[in-house]
Amino acid sequence: VEQKAKDFRDGKDGTFLFFQHLRKAGGTNFCSLAEKNLPQKAQPHYYCMPDMGWSGNKNAGYLHSWSNEEIITRMAKQGFRIAGNEWENFAVSRHFDLPAVFATSFRKPLDR
Repeated sequence: VEQKAKDFRDGKDGTFLFFQHLRKAGGTNFCSLAEKNLPQKAQPHYYCMPDMGWSGNKNAGYLHSWSNEEIITRMAKQGFRIAGNEWENFAVSRHFDLPAVFATSFRKPLDR
């Protein structure tokens, strides 16, 4: 785990931040933070969700639908450093095998 974090901090090719978005828990703010800390070319064009472009602008936030190999290949090819997953569950059985560090955010719904 520490090596993945170091690789991401060092900008190692192919590493990225996997953001598991919980609806209404600050995803837009999280992506705004990423925008301020990552080069523009390293950011997907649609709210940190690279699969919007992968799906021909039909779906975003469905990383569970893509195999790890597809995610790794597409992220590296496009040079993205962040990937947001919103609409599908985080796949514990395989997503931890990605060359990524992981983050999520929580917020009390009434504080929105």
